[in-house]
Amino acid sequence: PLYYDARYIAGPEGAHVMITGKSGLAAKTSYALFLIFSFLQWARRNGKKVAVVAFNVKQCDLFQIEKILSLASWSDAEDLIKKYFAGRNDVAKANIGLWRRIRQEFKLESPSDLIPKDNKGTPMLYYWTYNSDEDSCVEDLPEDRVNVFSYGVKDLEPEELEEILSGGDYNSLTDAQKVFVTTMARYIYENAQSNITFQSLERNATEYLRNGVALRSDNLFATIQSQGKFDERTVMVIARKVVNFIENNKNYGLNLVSAEGSPIKGDNIQEGINIIQLNFPSKAMQRMVFNAVLRRLLKRQDEKETRFSNVLIFVDELNEFAPRREFSPIKSSIIDIAARARSRNVGLVGAQQFASLVDGQVYGNAATYVIGNTDDAELKNEEYRKFSDLRSLIPELSQGEVVIYQPASYSSPIKVRFPIPLHHLLVG
Repeated sequence: PLYYDARYIAGPEGAHVMITGKSGLAAKTSYALFLIFSFLQWARRNGKKVAVVAFNVKQCDLFQIEKILSLASWSDAEDLIKKYFAGRNDVAKANIGLWRRIRQEFKLESPSDLIPKDNKGTPMLYYWTYNSDEDSCVEDLPEDRVNVFSYGVKDLEPEELEEILSGGDYNSLTDAQKVFVTTMARYIYENAQSNITFQSLERNATEYLRNGVALRSDNLFATIQSQGKFDERTVMVIARKVVNFIENNKNYGLNLVSAEGSPIKGDNIQEGINIIQLNFPSKAMQRMVFNAVLRRLLKRQDEKETRFSNVLIFVDELNEFAPRREFSPIKSSIIDIAARARSRNVGLVGAQQFASLVDGQVYGNAATYVIGNTDDAELKNEEYRKFSDLRSLIPELSQGEVVIYQPASYSSPIKVRFPIPLHHLLVG
């Protein structure tokens, strides 16, 4: 077995794990979950109170974890492994051997013991969705472990409001448009008690698109325009983006009629595993929810009475939240969170196809690097230089193989193998 130093997974000595590789072949999510389950077992053995917050950004990937609870015995799991790898006896044997070591290491009586349980034996596995009636990922899950989130204008910080006002396209705005967005976001945030809702915001934007500067002064867009003496065309662009954003996301977690929704707060997060649905069309909405949850989690970790021993946050496609070549207020917030998180014992486990697409301040701030199968062209980038001579082996890695580098624990990168996630055996 390869042993990590837990202090460098989720702080305080260091934090953050960056996992990179081709989609499918590298099995990034599979390794992330294996690491998370191992961390949870370490926490159980050492009496730690740990929360995992995993953001589901693809189909129903992470909601399938529930299927592990249906595996009654290890012999059942081994039979499924043999069936899954039919015709590849060497691969099946290797996966069975790896799971046998893990069950011995952590004294797991059944596969379902991978999921933490409370004192009553209830699985500490919780789900968050934007709509329990419309989200097919939660339709077969226990109702008492499914929560519904929504966000009103009053639940958001200025950088999250800017993400909405820019329609998730902040990087393409002109300087004047960016100033207008910043001014309006700050105005909305400072006047939150006036009960501005997404419905009223959309109505004000629609009115402005129809009438422009001829509007009465109580229109929000006209108010900001007159205060900053913005050009009408500048305001029109932002008003159109606001209408489009609200229309496209009204069914994905926006509370239209109330200033306050039911956001995922720090004290909503439970010990164990928390799966948050982000599988909706808008990247902007994904970034908004992601930032809002991280911000509130860090605030909870500042409270000695309620903080967790450790928090692990997992998100796939990290480059969508912290892209290298783009700027946005929400990206700046995520960079700041990544920098401060380890002192709060919060670790970010980020997965992406290409390290070269992730912001350098986020990727470079990690304490552990994991690389799956990757093309030669990508490996020429600066981010992979730390893998030295092993870079030539990386394009040949098969599923279940990665190269790992945790400088605090190991002086050089190491090639390792990990087993297939057990819930994959039951999907489809």
